[in-house]
Amino acid sequence: MGGVHNKLNDFGIDDKMMKLVAGEVDKGRSAVFVLYEGKWAHSIELVKQVVQDESALLAYSTLPAETAAALRAYVEPVAEE
Repeated sequence: MGGVHNKLNDFGIDDKMMKLVAGEVDKGRSAVFVLYEGKWAHSIELVKQVVQDESALLAYSTLPAETAAALRAYVEPVAEE
């Protein structure tokens, strides 16, 4: 039942996309996935600079507002405990 619950309530980073990326990462290299909430207009510029300095690749996207709201509604009650 836990697996079904998790699958129905998985609002995080897409598992299929992470597996696809993992298949493209060379041995000895790594990929980092971050789920971030907040105003990140300034933060993303800092991240872009670090990525450029390291000759790395950055791929990012934003959640639709309704998905972000669903994630918030799911996490906030647990965070308050």
